[in-house]
Amino acid sequence: MAPNDAAIDADSRGFGPGMGPVSPDRGIALVDLLMATAITATLAVLVVPLTESAVMTHEARSAASYLAAGLRETRLAAVTSGRAAALVFDETADGSWTIRRCRDGNGNGVRRAELTGGPDSCLDPQRIDWLFGGVTVGLDPATPGLDEPPGQSAGVRFGTSRMSSCSPAGHCSPGTLYIRSAAGQFAVRIAGISGRTRVFRFDPGQRQWVSL
Repeated sequence: MAPNDAAIDADSRGFGPGMGPVSPDRGIALVDLLMATAITATLAVLVVPLTESAVMTHEARSAASYLAAGLRETRLAAVTSGRAAALVFDETADGSWTIRRCRDGNGNGVRRAELTGGPDSCLDPQRIDWLFGGVTVGLDPATPGLDEPPGQSAGVRFGTSRMSSCSPAGHCSPGTLYIRSAAGQFAVRIAGISGRTRVFRFDPGQRQWVSL
């Protein structure tokens, strides 16, 4: 047999010139790798939106818990200091909201008219959307409020003063805050006489508010 014929015969039996046998498992392994890559890419496409939704829900819930804690601390400050204290909400020019922790300076309670230049005093304001990314103060108009049907969007429900003021006796201005993100709607409510603060989450599946 000529040398070239031997090389051709070797190739036809699955051998290369000067090589050992080529295993058919190599082709199977390549197919498995391609399938695994395709499955991983598909899962990544599905998981990323779910992760983003979970993060946005967590941010909104954290904001609601933070504001609830602020209301409780305001009441405690009034009781322990013997002077009225308030959590004050201000809307900025761009539609965002800030909170200020304020206290009475002359014994007549915390008043808006006395916050600028005294005698009442406040700590520096904090922007809620800077503390919690993607979170806004407001109610989705398609979502019913705790006490009203859909159609309302105002997030701060403390009357025209837009503050929750607590007296040394522990009584507070009653009201509700609505906090939302792209993935979740929450509410914070404080009772007037008892000063009890509660956090709620809106369940879109059941179309009702759930106490947390």
